[in-house]
Amino acid sequence: MNEYQNLCDKVDNIIREKGYRLQVEVINETYVFNIYNNETSITNLEIVNSTGTILAGKTRSQYQNQSEDHDILHIKWVSTEKDYRGQNLALLIMIYSICYIKLQFPNINYVTLDDDSDRSCKIEKNIYNSLGFSFRDPIEMDMERPKRLKISGPEKQLLLDNNFIQRANDKLNEINRRGGKQKSKKIEKQKEAEKQKENYK
Repeated sequence: MNEYQNLCDKVDNIIREKGYRLQVEVINETYVFNIYNNETSITNLEIVNSTGTILAGKTRSQYQNQSEDHDILHIKWVSTEKDYRGQNLALLIMIYSICYIKLQFPNINYVTLDDDSDRSCKIEKNIYNSLGFSFRDPIEMDMERPKRLKISGPEKQLLLDNNFIQRANDKLNEINRRGGKQKSKKIEKQKEAEKQKENYK
């Protein structure tokens, strides 16, 4: 379980370096994670400990027709305020929340969510895919549009194993290489406006 604690610590450090803070609270059995800029919530995620249907195994050929009911973690909601997008905050809060809850419920090995994002059909640049989430239901390639999938439903699942830990570490290392102190476009615009005002004085 040390790997999950290490991932939590790495995410917390990156968020602090950006000048933000992370807060966790439990509301009616839902774990609510927020990243704050001062007192403003800029990224929010809700996750619950639940029971759900998953497809056992890692690869499509292994889990054909092998749906099973399991205790799961289900991500109900994740969002980032428009002015703060592009800083990997949703990715950071997802890694942190999954690892935090896994530490509370070590016997749970699956995470599910509904991918209704604009990039749900895309193979690349989808944060869920980058962590190892895969579609639960059958999918096929869209031959008319490369790098896109034809999907039958939005449900995705993630197996919490060494593959997830490696992917999460790779993503955090990538963010660190680019610099953890990246600020939002809104803050950059405010600083630029302040400089312009000083120049006119």
